[in-house]
Amino acid sequence: MSRLGEMLRKEKVITKKQLEAVLEEQKKKKNHKRLGKMLVSSGYTDKEVIISLLDQQQNSPYWEIFKKTGSLEAYLKIKKIKL
Repeated sequence: MSRLGEMLRKEKVITKKQLEAVLEEQKKKKNHKRLGKMLVSSGYTDKEVIISLLDQQQNSPYWEIFKKTGSLEAYLKIKKIKL
């Protein structure tokens, strides 16, 4: 199981069933798309959630900015994320 997938489940962003479905699709199609992109394209979450969890996991300074400002828009502008 992927670390990102487990983080998303722990935060109750996605269900075990949703994660398993995307991982199975990845495996079946030998799809090399990143899990985060697949979860977003499946409509299970949005890229902002993926980005914030990854930053949180890495103790990124961007995550600290988001926590202090509470502004997702400012956070994404600073980070200039492309998922």
